[in-house]
Amino acid sequence: MAEAQEGEGTAQRIVLPAAVDIEGAESLLARCREAVAGAGALSIDAGGVESVDTAGLQILIATRAALVEAGGELRWERVSPALAEAARLAGAAGALGLDGTAE
Repeated sequence: MAEAQEGEGTAQRIVLPAAVDIEGAESLLARCREAVAGAGALSIDAGGVESVDTAGLQILIATRAALVEAGGELRWERVSPALAEAARLAGAAGALGLDGTAE
């Protein structure tokens, strides 16, 4: 399960679980929606991600798009090699803002 924590001011933070997949999609989506609704910026710590499926990538892409549309930004604190590779293979690195980013 992803852990969402409120930060100072309008910043929000989410720590992604080891498996960003369909099983945790509902919970992750709810946390991302909460964070987007209250944030000018969202930090995501993806350093512990070991596996990612299409549902997980879709949620992360939609979260970044919603932030950008609202005038906010998504900041990656850490990006595991597994997430970076899954995004690259899916052609989603640019949509996630992960161009060349890995822990």
